[in-house]
Amino acid sequence: MTKIDFFTKCFGKQSFIHLAANIWIMLCVTVAAGKSGHHSSAPSEPVCDLMPIALSADSLNNAVPGDIINDILSKGGPGHVGWLSWNGKQAEQELAKALKLPGTSHLYRNPNNPCDRNLTLGDWVAGKSGRCNSRGVRTNLKKLISKEIIVPVWDEAKTRRCNLQYQVVAFAKVKVLAFDLRGKNPWICAEFLGFECGDCN
Repeated sequence: MTKIDFFTKCFGKQSFIHLAANIWIMLCVTVAAGKSGHHSSAPSEPVCDLMPIALSADSLNNAVPGDIINDILSKGGPGHVGWLSWNGKQAEQELAKALKLPGTSHLYRNPNNPCDRNLTLGDWVAGKSGRCNSRGVRTNLKKLISKEIIVPVWDEAKTRRCNLQYQVVAFAKVKVLAFDLRGKNPWICAEFLGFECGDCN
């Protein structure tokens, strides 16, 4: 039994993801502080090409950079396949726009606190219902193939006022390899490249 297996057996898969993400962020802070010549309590905010795809922490269990994730779309509840809505709007054209680099995550609104417009670790993001296989979605997703993007990693989903929400615990960098949005089980295959430092806005 490896150390990773021992940890996940004793404390659970999600605890392992939390620990890995937090260690990565702390390392980023240390490196950034060393380069700048002073210490900082938080990493500088990176420029993120944040895409509206909800990646489950369970999908990254034991994952290391270079691993292939067969499906980064994660079903959080009935009627949802893993799409996100930064501002709660459910129109499919909004999703298509959000999938076009550099994305529309700057429009983020916390579904539980409209005054919160910065997506940080621990925040909730509204889910986008439906399978979403429109021409606009497919076209912009196709343009992401072989591109490196950032996606939120979630560990808990809840329904509030009939709307699904995902809680963000980390940000993962992935490279999109292929996708198929047809049928009842759409999927997006990607290569896991590691965790992104800090928060994405």
